[in-house]
Amino acid sequence: MYLAILGYLLLVLLIVLLLKSKATPMVLFILLPIGIALLAGFSPVTINEYAKAGVSTTTSNAILFCFSILFFNMMNDVGVFDPIINFIVKRFGKNVVGICVAAVLVAIVGHLDGSSSTTLLITIPFFAPIFKKMRINPCLLVLLCGVALGVMNLTPWAGAVARVSVVTGVESTYLWRRLMPMQGVGLIAGVAIAVIYGKREVRLGAGLKGDETLDLNTAEKKPLDWKYFVNLALTIGTIVILSIGSFTAYVVFMVATGLAAIINYPGQKVQTKVINKFAPAAFFITATMLASGVFVGILGQGEPSILTEMSEVLLNLLPAALAKHLHLIMGLLSAPLGLVFGGDAYLYGVLPLCIQVGSQYGISAESMGLAMVIGKNVAMIGSPVFASTYMAIGLADVELKDYLKFAFVPLWVTSIIMVFSGVLLGIIGL
Repeated sequence: MYLAILGYLLLVLLIVLLLKSKATPMVLFILLPIGIALLAGFSPVTINEYAKAGVSTTTSNAILFCFSILFFNMMNDVGVFDPIINFIVKRFGKNVVGICVAAVLVAIVGHLDGSSSTTLLITIPFFAPIFKKMRINPCLLVLLCGVALGVMNLTPWAGAVARVSVVTGVESTYLWRRLMPMQGVGLIAGVAIAVIYGKREVRLGAGLKGDETLDLNTAEKKPLDWKYFVNLALTIGTIVILSIGSFTAYVVFMVATGLAAIINYPGQKVQTKVINKFAPAAFFITATMLASGVFVGILGQGEPSILTEMSEVLLNLLPAALAKHLHLIMGLLSAPLGLVFGGDAYLYGVLPLCIQVGSQYGISAESMGLAMVIGKNVAMIGSPVFASTYMAIGLADVELKDYLKFAFVPLWVTSIIMVFSGVLLGIIGL
């Protein structure tokens, strides 16, 4: 019980301090969990081991983010994305709503491979300059990507459904077939969000004014010479190799960044200048990702872990009269709970406990798993303990607190709509 109280205290402090901009996420992810661990009576040696274990889980993603940000900034700098942007501009012109719909559709198609990192790296660098030029809130771009990723991530090869399969003992492809109608509802909701929030942005002043044109490179038109096509081939090749999944993602980006530097910026002085230009953004997101490992490690390590204690207390507080509807309650709360616990802790920690409690009231493991995985997925881009959150906000150049204020309600509403659609279609039992 004491560990659970400390865990919830940690989350409250983290959220409050982030929303009030009292410190950067990097600082909070390091100092807050260490302080809570000391209050819990953990020895410095134990804290060191837990932090080390947590950081080891984030190191690969941190390296990936560092080099992917450098690479895509270089590609953007030399104009690789300009023709793609120009095509979108010609297709949708000054139509803010159309561009928002295009963004969510690109993210949906981009996530067919199940990789959130690849999807974000395909979508955000293409659309961020357009959103900026058209004065569209960049938080909306992250929201549209987040909804698309959350819904498409319900495929059996994307990870979440595979985890549910392990916990429930139900075959992953069977779970996916059950989830398909709710996926369809979620995709419709994603397009609806693009339309509704696109119109909202227009009311707030987004869009081009008068004779203003969406020319993102007025000062310097970059010719489509041989170097452009080499860069384009390098970009496409990098994305294809990532999609195949045969090579480690951060190694792919390390090689791609090195090649990009040699092709476009010959000489040590020029390369140093360019790297220094893009290094601040790369460093901040990398440092934040490494720091989040301390947070995840201290909360998730140990027997019992702080996260385990937190989930048990949450279930014990549930009134007995509501227990027979536990799967629906957890489904409706799965978005905020997914934000707090993250993927593995939620599906491997909270879900098994819910299945155990629900079994006493005739709730099947399948129904519990289906209900709980939906909201967690929809809200995954936004969770402070989910690696891709920092990639998304880093690429879009937004603050986590600003994104959460902007996106929390539509993400939660989308998850609730999907759960209710499952109930109405008879997929999730009452």
